[in-house]
Amino acid sequence: MDLEQRIKAYRFVAYSAVAFSVVAVISVCVTLPMVYNYVHHVKRTMHSEINFCKGSAKDIWSEVNHLKAIPAGNRTARQAGYDAGVNGGSASA
Repeated sequence: MDLEQRIKAYRFVAYSAVAFSVVAVISVCVTLPMVYNYVHHVKRTMHSEINFCKGSAKDIWSEVNHLKAIPAGNRTARQAGYDAGVNGGSASA
């Protein structure tokens, strides 16, 4: 009787190992494509964000270069100094 109990126990362990292996393989077959799609989506999103950032940086540099090209001598002077309104100046009048 002891031999039959061992055989039943080994059979149970073997069937459990096979069932666990099948579940593991099926879960890998299901989750691997999902992970691949997620990584592909993140990669595509990052590329579009990087391209947008590069375009924004180019626009900013073109605006900076445009502002550098404007002559700086074309500024009009203010009529009053900064402290004229503090000592009874007529800023509100």
